Amino acid sequence: FPANEVEVERFKVRDKKYSSKEKIWEIQAGSFNEYDDANEVRVSLILLGLEARVEIISIENQNRYRVLLGPYNKKDKVTELEKLLKENDIETIARTISPEQSQTEFETP
Repeated sequence: FPANEVEVERFKVRDKKYSSKEKIWEIQAGSFNEYDDANEVRVSLILLGLEARVEIISIENQNRYRVLLGPYNKKDKVTELEKLLKENDIETIARTISPEQSQTEFETP
């Protein structure tokens, strides 16, 4: 579906490989119509000492801006972060991703 193509911002990348046997998670801390709204959440996560990034996706020719944390290879770490974010009134969704999606760990520019 061409209308669902994904655009991603460029980031500095550090190599971080995971084996195909490991489960890998990322946490979404919001999805917004406006970049500034997503960036505001990203900044609040940085103030909590977390590394976060904004990913741009295009759905039906409209940009959405997702705030993401991860990838993480330990479920305990994901659970700990979800608790911290909930305590700070930030709603999250954790999901597993494939090893191919996690071949790099992102740093915000």
